[in-house]
Amino acid sequence: MKEWDPFPFILNKTIVFRSVGVVNEKMLAADVFFLHLHFRTACGIMCGRKGGGEMESIAKLWWLFAALGAMNLITFAVYAYDKHIAQSRKGKRRVPERTLLLLSFLGGCIGAALGMVLCRHKTKHAKFLILVPLSVILWACALGALIAHLLGAF
Repeated sequence: MKEWDPFPFILNKTIVFRSVGVVNEKMLAADVFFLHLHFRTACGIMCGRKGGGEMESIAKLWWLFAALGAMNLITFAVYAYDKHIAQSRKGKRRVPERTLLLLSFLGGCIGAALGMVLCRHKTKHAKFLILVPLSVILWACALGALIAHLLGAF
């Protein structure tokens, strides 16, 4: 019996599912190109074309995706910093909860969720357990609607 493959469109899984340790820059560039190629192919299939004509309008939003990526990294770093300060108890000023939630709603929702899970920070606060997942859902809906609009769905 054939084993179930959750990613049938990825041919070389060793490139994609390699551990975080990057051997050299050429391998990293190959990984990025490989993932970009599959993203373009998947979007072309979704559009019903081989070339994915609507991809050009989505590709113009590179700055949005780059800004969201940077915002998520910043948000994760702020969560990790606040957790470090909370544990060290050196009398340094903590990051206000309002700021942590604001970063989440300004585009750092994935960074906030990862900061909560990986750093085990703010996981007992009901406010964070409700609002951070809500920000993830809102951003997913907003980006999905934007991409659907660019693909001509509505």
